[in-house]
Amino acid sequence: MRKRTASGGPVTGAELARHLDVDGRTIRKWKTEPGFPVAVRGVGTTASRYDETAVRVWRADRDQRKQAAAAGLTVARSRKELAQAREAEQRVAQRAATVIPADEARRIWSNEVARVRRILRRLPAALAGRLVRVGATDGVVGIERVLQEEVRRVLTELSTGETRKPQRSRKASRTRRTTRRKPTVAKVKT
Repeated sequence: MRKRTASGGPVTGAELARHLDVDGRTIRKWKTEPGFPVAVRGVGTTASRYDETAVRVWRADRDQRKQAAAAGLTVARSRKELAQAREAEQRVAQRAATVIPADEARRIWSNEVARVRRILRRLPAALAGRLVRVGATDGVVGIERVLQEEVRRVLTELSTGETRKPQRSRKASRTRRTTRRKPTVAKVKT
């Protein structure tokens, strides 16, 4: 039986190595890799035969996959280095107190929201009597004025952190009755 060449059909491992300009050990190594094309698998002492064209296609695909994997690895390394650089910048900024950890920011924000909630919940009770009095004397215009004053006061309190008592309008303080309490004298036992 006559052996066929690369143009004629399946070739032996030695011929394939010669045609592809690689060592015979390379062909044996490639045979262990997944997807390596074998035209006729050898049995016993009969050598396997290979389709040179199929092996060339397999090799090109394998090389392309290796290059893509290497490029992917390069991209992954670049991403890792960028992430490490950003983390280092954050640590430096944190030490310089220009940024704070997310947990601390959440805690601060939660405290601020609770403070706003407390201030807003106090408003109805604090304003009810005053609005009734002002409404009776000045009507809707007086109620609007009191509400605007109170909104300004609350916004100032929220922005500065200082708690101030609601101010009474001049007219409301004039119309309000003041009752004086008698001073209490403590009795001392003798």
